[in-house]
Amino acid sequence: MNLPSDPKDMNDKRAEWAAAAIDAFEGVRRGDRENSLSDLLYNLMHWAERNDFDFNIELMRAEIHYHEQTTEDESEITPAQHLPYSGLAVAKEQL
Repeated sequence: MNLPSDPKDMNDKRAEWAAAAIDAFEGVRRGDRENSLSDLLYNLMHWAERNDFDFNIELMRAEIHYHEQTTEDESEITPAQHLPYSGLAVAKEQL
């Protein structure tokens, strides 16, 4: 498996935290592992609506953090990586 850069040597730990979230989610609902990530994401969309979060903005923030955590030199991050989804073109000031 060819993984992206891990400049702070933390991404394995971050993946473990995500695995714990998936495992906890699978523990409260019956379903297959294959659909766990997408099922958790759409359930988080429902949660965000009910808790006054804009899911798309949070997804964009997550994407920005991911790129920062997988790029050796943050100056190499392009504007396209900061705003990766044209459908999520929200003004950066909102973040």
